[in-house]
Amino acid sequence: MRRPLEVMMTTRFALSYCRSQFRRALLGLFLIPLCCGLLSIAASAKVSFTGVNRRVNLGSQAVGSPSATVSLPFTIGANTKVGSIAVLTTGIAGKDFSQATGSTCKAMTYATATSCVIKVSFTPWVTGLRRGAVVFYCGAAKVSTALVTVPVLGIGTGPQVVFGPGRGQSTVGDKLISPQGVAVDAAGNVYVTDVGLQEVFKITPGGIQTTVGSGLEVPEGVAVDGAGNGISPIVKRTRYSR
Repeated sequence: MRRPLEVMMTTRFALSYCRSQFRRALLGLFLIPLCCGLLSIAASAKVSFTGVNRRVNLGSQAVGSPSATVSLPFTIGANTKVGSIAVLTTGIAGKDFSQATGSTCKAMTYATATSCVIKVSFTPWVTGLRRGAVVFYCGAAKVSTALVTVPVLGIGTGPQVVFGPGRGQSTVGDKLISPQGVAVDAAGNVYVTDVGLQEVFKITPGGIQTTVGSGLEVPEGVAVDGAGNGISPIVKRTRYSR
């Protein structure tokens, strides 16, 4: 009876030990992503925009005419590294929105908590609504994690259509079935939604056409993000009722 009893006790201990280790492993698998998520949230919260409105409106301005500068206030936490700061127009630097002189926020490592400003000027290239953003990155602009993004906007005023000498009509896009929505970014790229093909196409100024969205249900429109994070197709959903 001693050996069966020893085997039984050993088996019970092994099962108990395995269950304990299994529970610890599950707990570890749960805590690791949670801690990483909390660390990510804490890191992204080290730079904050302290302005009144979440979006900054620079108002209406004549095409080609610079606006008065607007100061955007920020607070940067201690021991925070700011790799780069970009002022973008639909993801492109050096267009309608630009950083003006007098900005005090810099790309550096801040040893202590600091309050600073980014001064932005708006010189619209074309008429209509212009979208942009001020983005703090932890590293190089556009290729690293954004610490904070503040949307900016303004309206360009002037003649709606101007034809220069030698300019005429040109075809944009090829092999489209039912083109619906159109958007243009600051670099001159044209985004077109096609309801029939259920896709979104990007056409560069050089005429190169690529698919940037597919499998969409009735993509009626498209919008370009001010920070250049991609495109946002506007999808129509139809509901049927009995």
